[in-house]
Amino acid sequence: MLKPFPLRVEATLAFMEELINWTSLNKSSIEKSRDKARRFVIESPYLKYNYINSYKKDSILFKGYEHSFPIHKITGLSRLKYDTNKPYTKYVPFYNSSVANDSLQLPKFYYITAQEKDVVERLLANKVQMTKILQDTVMNLGVYKVVDFAPSKKPYEGHYKLKNIKVQRDQELVLLKKGDWMVNSNQNAALFIHSVLQPELEDAYLSWNFFDSYLQQKEYFSSYVFIDKIEEILNNDLKLKKEYELKKKEDAAFANSEWDQLYFIYKRSAYFEKSYNRLPIYFQ
Repeated sequence: MLKPFPLRVEATLAFMEELINWTSLNKSSIEKSRDKARRFVIESPYLKYNYINSYKKDSILFKGYEHSFPIHKITGLSRLKYDTNKPYTKYVPFYNSSVANDSLQLPKFYYITAQEKDVVERLLANKVQMTKILQDTVMNLGVYKVVDFAPSKKPYEGHYKLKNIKVQRDQELVLLKKGDWMVNSNQNAALFIHSVLQPELEDAYLSWNFFDSYLQQKEYFSSYVFIDKIEEILNNDLKLKKEYELKKKEDAAFANSEWDQLYFIYKRSAYFEKSYNRLPIYFQ
């Protein structure tokens, strides 16, 4: 920052030369460490995420300059100023460990619907091995349903990134169609696969807006048509009928709103939009 351009180029070159030299001398240990890390992810039944600082501190030898906070003549406020005539070398706290706040059980397989071309394209670009499904198949699979999320107030890297994502996992019979994709997580790209396909993770494709359209309810009902259906629906679902009658009894606003009553029944009926908040990714 604010350094002459030639000095910045020379500093970058010096760093690159040192990095290339070190990696050349230690290439065997680097390759072994990478293989060990890959095997760890592949063999682990769980993945930890949402790491925070453990506040366990080590120390590191640091070279710096003495600093002070003189009053700036224009702002009238104290500012940070380093004195390059007073260098020092001393040990400073080094926080180099973190702990995971959350963990999740990892599936052995993921299934991705064919229409998610942007997702498929990026998986293939990252050398993820995938198998195309050759015929329509019904399978009992895990499904992800988004329960809650918080959108960013400002764009970041061209996206309104989603945060605080909460997901419910269920088992359902799923129709996989010809052209859909199966991903075996037992491969070198396992960490990448889990990181982008597990919805709660920090860099999941869900958080980067790949599945925003599934978070919008597109289908509703016409009250004058649906109201003629509710008696049949309630008579065929006694549990729903009990919940409905109880809510109408305990909630005066609900009891006086036709829309609220109809939507309550509609949301719990077979007519409700099944793709709403349900991601086009399944797991096994």
